[in-house]
Amino acid sequence: DRNRDKNRMDSPSRRKQLRSLRKSLVASVNPEARKKLQVLFGDRPKASILIPLCWRDEEWHVMLTLRSSKLRSHAGETCAPGGKAEEDETVVDTALREAHEEVGIAPESVDVLGVLNPVPSRSGLLVTPVVGLLPLKYSVSPNPSEVSCVFTVPLRSFLLKKHHSVRYYTAPGGGRGSLHFFLLTDNSINRTFMVWGLTAAVCLELARIMYQREPEFIYSSPLGDALKARLMPAKSKL
Repeated sequence: DRNRDKNRMDSPSRRKQLRSLRKSLVASVNPEARKKLQVLFGDRPKASILIPLCWRDEEWHVMLTLRSSKLRSHAGETCAPGGKAEEDETVVDTALREAHEEVGIAPESVDVLGVLNPVPSRSGLLVTPVVGLLPLKYSVSPNPSEVSCVFTVPLRSFLLKKHHSVRYYTAPGGGRGSLHFFLLTDNSINRTFMVWGLTAAVCLELARIMYQREPEFIYSSPLGDALKARLMPAKSKL
């Protein structure tokens, strides 16, 4: 782990932060809650997303994509690269394969730091976020049939009230769920994006773990929301 971090990070403080993140990701996993969701979703399709971290402008950024407007589902939305698992794939295998297919990131170039708790998607998939570190120098080759734009935003932004808004809804099981929205700008391409829903919740959770602090607004974890709201898996549209 130390050697992999050294190849990617040129600062002792950043290497220390990465080692701490690895430990915190392991500690954040809730086996009991994960088991409950796995039972609830049964044999429905599973999915993984890759949350790629990179170091830019002297702080941590997360790399996200804008989906092609020509796609049948979630067209024109911001998201992390990912998709459904294929037979006998691990959650990590799925995330790395999908990232390679969507944005051209070589699987061997990603240092997998850990996973977050799975989150139900609105299309009925149980999604496991995989956190991966990109090299200091990396390149992307977006697949134009799936991705119209690749961008990065500061991870810390997901903790700040000035970027945030929230909407509440009634879940099929009768409980209350929340959708978080973040209006964020990638200064390198001078474009602003709306990051929301599952992607926003996952990035927010990762920011909490990375910086060991709570956001500047009322928040509950996506895993807790899913269980408290008794979210029932809808039929998948993907």
